[in-house]
Amino acid sequence: MQPLGKIVVASQHYPPDTSTTAAIMAEIACRLASEHEVVVLSGWPGALPPSQTGPGKPRVVAIRNRISGKAALVRRAVSELLFVARTFFALARELRRGDVVLTVTAPFTLPYAVAAAARLKGARSALIMHDLFPDVLVMAGLLKPGSLVTRTMRAVNGLMFRGLDAVITIGRDAERPLLSYSGMTRNKIRFIPNWATLVPAPRPVTPDNPFRKAIAARFIVGLSGNLGFTHDPEIVFEAARLLQDETDIHFMLSGWGIGFERLKQLQAAANVPPSVLGTLLGAMGRQDTYDGLIGSLELDISKAIATGWQPQVSLDEGLRLALAAQDA
Repeated sequence: MQPLGKIVVASQHYPPDTSTTAAIMAEIACRLASEHEVVVLSGWPGALPPSQTGPGKPRVVAIRNRISGKAALVRRAVSELLFVARTFFALARELRRGDVVLTVTAPFTLPYAVAAAARLKGARSALIMHDLFPDVLVMAGLLKPGSLVTRTMRAVNGLMFRGLDAVITIGRDAERPLLSYSGMTRNKIRFIPNWATLVPAPRPVTPDNPFRKAIAARFIVGLSGNLGFTHDPEIVFEAARLLQDETDIHFMLSGWGIGFERLKQLQAAANVPPSVLGTLLGAMGRQDTYDGLIGSLELDISKAIATGWQPQVSLDEGLRLALAAQDA
């Protein structure tokens, strides 16, 4: 068995970034650092918070990177390609035979550089797969299944999967689309279920909760996070529209992305009252917001469906069950 050297974590998102991906990668890196030498190649500018520094913490190497807005597609694509190229050269300098490099699909081109650098330096590589491109773009209608771009991306993915030693999935149905790639084998897939930073459970209503104070509804549907090009805001809006006459149900949304602009357009066009579909923009990254939003949680499943997962019930059936549980 090849001896274990250091562990290198390559991620564009890392503290001081406050996104969910940054929090997950930081927690993984810090946990590994308690038992191994860990080096983080981070693409996020700024000083590390005190909780990420000191003895027993990873050594963080900053990769020069320019963060562009999600709507600025051309600038964002150029910035991400430059970051991926710089990460490749940084890995080529940092990796040694026996090392392990861990990365994530943010940006989706980063695993290409990681797999190539690891193979070049005789290191092992693992990918935490949040998104499977081009599959999600095809599912979102942005690419045709048989287009030249789709076929090229699938061919490159096949080479990447052949070079990776492990692919960590967070959805039970991701195996089937992964195995459609020529470079992927079943023994490379590692499924980690219930990937969540909060334990799913009913939260008690506390008198100091500012969101509960302002909302009289007993049943709150919360959605928080990014609504980007591969998400489907119409699912959320349609649920709110169907329930707009149910005064005990309120939708509370928190996050960013073009999907929120689309939600506001749909709300204005259909005259759905703001009291039904409330939006809190820019509220992410605050623990009190996370805790306060949790009442009953409705998750966006469009990206999960793109990886092959199928819901156990339809939207209509899910709403019927939710209302039945409320009345019980």
